[in-house]
Amino acid sequence: NRVLLVFEAKIPTSLHRKWWGLNSQFLLVFLFTFVQVMICVVWLYNAPPASYRNHDIDEIIFITCNEGSMMALGFLIGYTCLLAAICFFFAFKSRKLPENFTEAKF
Repeated sequence: NRVLLVFEAKIPTSLHRKWWGLNSQFLLVFLFTFVQVMICVVWLYNAPPASYRNHDIDEIIFITCNEGSMMALGFLIGYTCLLAAICFFFAFKSRKLPENFTEAKF
């Protein structure tokens, strides 16, 4: 994101660069991580996953995982997909950077 913003900024002292400085990027990463940790904490506190023995077949006992709350699992997977989509967006936008920044292109 930072390399992309350097090439997209038209004026070096613009508000665009001021709002997307290094400290705000650390804050953004911290907030995204904090949201994911909070979803996990709420899920594990309210309805934690647990194992149970499945006795459907007489001779074999299967130990199966009960996810607890399917809604919390859905939120967690959905939020992870949202973060992956944001990363894909920035990777797609940075594909046309100059040749001397090929490490950022990939």
